[in-house]
Amino acid sequence: MRKFLIKIFSSKELYIRNQGSVRYFTLTTGMQISGLIISIVIVLTLIASVSFISMQDEIIAFRNEKLQETVQNYEIQLAQMQSNLDSLDKKHQLTQEWFKEITSTLELRHNELTKIFEKNASVTAQLEDMKAKFAVASSRVIRSKSRTNIIASPIGNKSDQFQSRVDTGVNNADKIILSDSYEINYNDFVSKQDLMDVPANIRDRVQRLTIRQQELLDALEENTDQKIAEATAIINATETVNAEEFIASMLPESTIASGGPFIPMVADIDRADPKFKQMLRISNNLEKLSNLNLSLAQLPLSVPVHYYKTTSDFGPRIDPINKRRAFHAGLDFGAPSGTKVHATLPGRVVKAGHKGPYGLAVEIDHGNGFRTRYAHLKSIKVKRGQKIDFHEVVGTVGSSGRSTGPHLHYEIWYKDKVQNPMNFTQAGKHLFSSGLPSGQ
Repeated sequence: MRKFLIKIFSSKELYIRNQGSVRYFTLTTGMQISGLIISIVIVLTLIASVSFISMQDEIIAFRNEKLQETVQNYEIQLAQMQSNLDSLDKKHQLTQEWFKEITSTLELRHNELTKIFEKNASVTAQLEDMKAKFAVASSRVIRSKSRTNIIASPIGNKSDQFQSRVDTGVNNADKIILSDSYEINYNDFVSKQDLMDVPANIRDRVQRLTIRQQELLDALEENTDQKIAEATAIINATETVNAEEFIASMLPESTIASGGPFIPMVADIDRADPKFKQMLRISNNLEKLSNLNLSLAQLPLSVPVHYYKTTSDFGPRIDPINKRRAFHAGLDFGAPSGTKVHATLPGRVVKAGHKGPYGLAVEIDHGNGFRTRYAHLKSIKVKRGQKIDFHEVVGTVGSSGRSTGPHLHYEIWYKDKVQNPMNFTQAGKHLFSSGLPSGQ
């Protein structure tokens, strides 16, 4: 091989003639091989950059596609209801008072449904955006076969916290019966004689439309209730913050539990109507779900490295150096030296440098009382005061400081008290387990 390289990259001399003088330079075999290696590194760097940009474009396209599909589905449903209302007006001329009252009621409910669906689409898009961002990190994490049960195992006796209402005591048949049992009280609008003059097919159409509205409301309420329960359980599973208290501390008081459908204060609207009460309840739930999703985005639920095995748990342990019992204030991720370390939340770097037994370390303030620390690094890629985005590289795995080998020591602090990172990574796995679709 050596002879082959010497033959291919034999020494070459370059002659330069300038105003009668001749100079020459010698390109040695080592210089030629070094130039080739540098060229290869540059090409590989360009390829990696293009691949990264392409991946970001795919994530954005996927998020936009999901949002567009959600909006289109709601628009189709609303268009169908509007078409039913229009067909009623074209086919028959009902008694003026009855027609005015019944269409007014349906229109009001339709308008409130429109507002509720729009808000639900916004909340859904917010959650999908979060999942897409986290999926960049979580979908590529390849855990070692020798990993401990910290990440791979279920949450144990807390697993039932993540199970939504599996059995509500009402099966699908019961729901249909409940929906079909709802009827418009025509006597509230017209006399019996007037009602007899209304064609049966018109009454049936109005009845079906009302039932369809009720089914949509029931489905949406059940869906939001389920998502609220899941998000609340995930936040509480960190064993660090309570969902309601965390929302209250994070948001201004004026924004908490605000919103709800607009219900005009006029005499001809029955504010005691169960349908309007249900719309108000759903709208408030969507507001609550939006706040919960925002809260989830303020918690460090991701893992800081892609390839790792957990080498030391949080809590009491036998010190690996002096073999004495001690408290371990973080979670150790064993990984090859030089492995990239990522920020688990956006924030601002408050410390970057040597920190005693931690060796090279980075500390990030994420706001809302949360800080994370990344220790025993080989190198630091950020500086103090720098603003950090989610999953931005802050350093590389090393063995600096009081360490027995390459690993990342990861800590989570809340209100100046150290927390168990295992609770956060497990909760994050339950929330973002789906990752990106195939091919992303």
